[in-house]
Amino acid sequence: MWEAVFGQDDSDMKVFKHTEPIWILGVEHSVEGALRKYRQAASKLTPKELREKLIQEKLRRNKEAYHDFITKVWFSYREGFPAIGASSYDTDAGWGCMLRTSQMMFCQGLLVHNLGRHWRVNRKGVRPEIYAKVLRWFLDYPNDACPYSLHNLLRHSACVDKLIGEWFGPQAACVVIKRCHGAHLKSKDAYLLPSLYMASDGGTVYLDKVLVL
Repeated sequence: MWEAVFGQDDSDMKVFKHTEPIWILGVEHSVEGALRKYRQAASKLTPKELREKLIQEKLRRNKEAYHDFITKVWFSYREGFPAIGASSYDTDAGWGCMLRTSQMMFCQGLLVHNLGRHWRVNRKGVRPEIYAKVLRWFLDYPNDACPYSLHNLLRHSACVDKLIGEWFGPQAACVVIKRCHGAHLKSKDAYLLPSLYMASDGGTVYLDKVLVL
């Protein structure tokens, strides 16, 4: 996916220009500061030296953005998991997109809550235990060890007037995740969980409600 967006080399025509900042979930990866510095020092650098400096800064920016990018979780359709409830559904292909998106966003929030926004996946594949633990919470198994599995989310489908196999909207997906979060708060993992506020009333977030969490 990274290559599809950013390309492999300078000859690729991709979404972002070479000097544009790359924003990933509120964090900017930029060459702008270096550009200003090198422009001020342009009289002391030959054109070739200036070009090499800029290439180095672009590579540094891309490297930082790449490690930020691959640290993000990616959930998509799955198949072959145990059937959901009394249904015959063992895949969510075609209808689970909003539930997967909501799982992915919530999982990312849990990782930031426990590891911080600037934590990165280790290049050697070493992961802290909390990272693996949070990911296991989203495995698709109908048990308490996977509190945010599709099976557990859909246990609350009736409260948003949805059936297994039906497409969920953003509000409905948030409601079932919040229900699962409420149940999870009663477990031994509660100390790893943030408070959760779900905007209602058309998506409006009220500051006074957030501050009391």
